[in-house]
Amino acid sequence: MPLTPAYSWEQDEVSATISISLPSSAAASKNTRVECTEAAVKLTCPPYFLQLDLYGNVDDARSKATIESRSVQVVVFKKTPSKWPGLKTDLPSEDAKARRAAASAAKEQRDAAALEDKRERKRQDDDYVFHKQWDLEKDEKRTIERLAAEHKREAERELYKWADDAEGRAAPEGEEELVTYFDKQLVEGGELEVKDGVVPLPGTYHAKTKRSEVVASALSDAPRAQFDIRAGGEKKDKGGEEKASVAEVTEEEEERIAKAERERLEEEERFRSARREQEFEKASKLTEAKEKKAEEAERARKAKEEAEAERKKKAAEEEEKWRETQRRKIKEYEEKKAAKEARAARRAARGEGEKNKKAKSKEAGSDEEEE
Repeated sequence: MPLTPAYSWEQDEVSATISISLPSSAAASKNTRVECTEAAVKLTCPPYFLQLDLYGNVDDARSKATIESRSVQVVVFKKTPSKWPGLKTDLPSEDAKARRAAASAAKEQRDAAALEDKRERKRQDDDYVFHKQWDLEKDEKRTIERLAAEHKREAERELYKWADDAEGRAAPEGEEELVTYFDKQLVEGGELEVKDGVVPLPGTYHAKTKRSEVVASALSDAPRAQFDIRAGGEKKDKGGEEKASVAEVTEEEEERIAKAERERLEEEERFRSARREQEFEKASKLTEAKEKKAEEAERARKAKEEAEAERKKKAAEEEEKWRETQRRKIKEYEEKKAAKEARAARRAARGEGEKNKKAKSKEAGSDEEEE
C-alpha cells in the first residue's frame, strides 16, 4: 500500500503553494511525477502517493512543480482570484471523483489538441520551405524572362526605328509596360532594381510565403488557420487567393504551364535517374578496376615470391653441386697423394733393398779378397 507524504500549503488571492516533504532519495528519484489538472494535483513517487482534490479550479497550463532535494513544491494559479477556506474540496467523494475525471479528460483533450496543432504547424513550416524554394526558382525564371523580353524589345525598337527613318514616319510615342508571365503571378514584392545600395528581397508568388503574414505569425506556435488542412483551409486558399492572384492568366495558359512544369519535373527526374545510373556504373567500374588491380598486384606478388623461391632453390642446388664437386676433387687429390706417397715408399724400399744388396755384395767381395 502506498505511503502518504506530509504536506503543507499557503495561499494568496491568485495562487496557492503546496510543499510536500519527501526523503532525499525519493525526491531525487527519476520516477517522481507531478500531474496537475483544473481540479486536482497528483504526486507519484514510489512508495509515496498523494492526490489532492482542490477547493477551486486552477489554470493547469500555468501551474508548475519544483523537485528539490527533500521536498516537492507545486504552485497553482487560481482561475477565480479569491481566498479558499481550505486546500481540499468539501464535495462528496463521488462528486469529487467525477469532477477530477472530467478535469483529467479535459486536460487530455487539450494536450491532444496541442500536439495536433504542433504537428500541423510543423507541416505548415515544411510546406513554407517548399514553396519558398519554389518562389526563389520562379524569381530567377522571372528575371531571366524579363531580360529576354527586354532584349527582344530593344531589338524591335531598333528595327522599327530603322524602318521609320527609312520610310520617313514618325516614331510612335510611349511603350506598354513590360509584364511577363511570372509578373502576373506575383503576390507581394518583386522589385528588381537596387535602390540606395539595398538589394530587394525576392518576390512572393504564393499566399503561404507572403512575407507580411509570415512575419506576423512567426512568433506564434499556433498553425495558420487559412492553411490548416484539418479544417479545409488550404483547399479554400487554393480556391480563393491563388486563383485571384493569377486571375489574368487564362485556363489554357495554366494548363500549358502546368503541363510544361510536369514535363520539366519528369525530365529532371529522368536526368537524375540517368545521372545516378552513370554514377553507379562509374563507381562499379572503378570498384572493378580497383579489384582487378588488387588481383594483378596479388598475382605479381605471388609470382615474385615463386620466382624468388625458385631462384633460391636453384642457388641451393648449384651450391650443393659445387660442394659435391669440391668434395670429389678433394677425394681425388687425396687419393692421388696417397698413391704418390705409396709409389715413393715403394721406390724408397727398392732403393734401400738395392743398397743393402750392394753392401752385402761388397762385403762378400772384401771377404773373398781377404781369403
